Amino acid sequence: RYFEIPPAFAVRRAGCAPSVARPCRRMAAVAGDPAGEPEEQRIQAFLAWCRTLGADLRGVRLARDPARGFGVYSDVGIPASAAAALVVPSEALLTVPRAVRSEVGRAALGSHTVQASGGISAQALMYLAMIDGRARPESFWHPWLLLLPSSYSDPLWWMPKERARLLEGTQLFHDAARHETQLRDVYDGLFPALSEECPRLFPKERYSFDAFRWARSSLSSRSFGEVALKTALGGADITSAVMDEPLTDEESALLRFDCPAFMCPLLDFTNHDVTATVHVGLLPRGTSGWSLGLAVDGGVTAGTEVLNNYGTCRTNLQLLLGYGFCVKANPADTVPIRLGASQALAGPPIRQGALRRSGLRLDEVHQLS
Repeated sequence: RYFEIPPAFAVRRAGCAPSVARPCRRMAAVAGDPAGEPEEQRIQAFLAWCRTLGADLRGVRLARDPARGFGVYSDVGIPASAAAALVVPSEALLTVPRAVRSEVGRAALGSHTVQASGGISAQALMYLAMIDGRARPESFWHPWLLLLPSSYSDPLWWMPKERARLLEGTQLFHDAARHETQLRDVYDGLFPALSEECPRLFPKERYSFDAFRWARSSLSSRSFGEVALKTALGGADITSAVMDEPLTDEESALLRFDCPAFMCPLLDFTNHDVTATVHVGLLPRGTSGWSLGLAVDGGVTAGTEVLNNYGTCRTNLQLLLGYGFCVKANPADTVPIRLGASQALAGPPIRQGALRRSGLRLDEVHQLS
């Protein structure tokens, strides 16, 4: 049946108005969750961290909207001619190679647990780095990760009864179950074995399945595609841009490359607007450095929010699974259908010929716009 948007999710981004009823969610604490630390204090610590890396945050404000959660605002306005509305030094990025070379990444790759199993997925290494970074104040990314939500509203966070009540009979019901099963398989392949082998770096109370769920939702809803690191903004020459040293043969041999994405602090706080036209790419910084920028066609009016566009072709099923929200009257929405005719019904030569000419297969799921 067609997926009807639950009213609680007909919003622009997760973390919206608390007055709206929502499905019951798992609210298990993630190691490193701020206990009693004022939100404004964490915001200022994050912005100070950005400045130490060389970010120019003049006129940029990070604030919480009661209806949409965190957003990035420009107090001075950004002209349409600007090369980018927001710029973040490339040193702040969390990429797969940096996760590999983090303390927990190196320990995981060198462990008997990973080597005996034939390797580890790149996504799982990103999860390990994020969980570690949120929990340990000495981690490079701690000020940023501590500001991320403690829980999310995508279906992997819903209680089973609520997921069944709202989604059963839709493609999303099966997709959510498949994603959760895959996540559980990845987790069970690493834990508790890593915690038993390296208890100092992988304490079992820190690396729970709930922590993995948190890292998966953070990466899914806040990452950027690798293509942005090969895209130039403002006509810049980026042929010499190198974000990371190439992985060694030994590192590559143990890594399953299933994560063509990276994380960018600050830019990941920008909210979705399906009508916004944006570009994400590289800009030169100084004589040898690089920054990742977000350019907005038409500029940004002073005092308004700097908006992003997570994809103009994303359906509400994709948005809810990946980001935890839906868009009302989403112009990209489709209905997934399977023709499902039996071979007996499709058997006559005329029908077989019609199906061949149309290019439609009975065993495929088709998106009906």
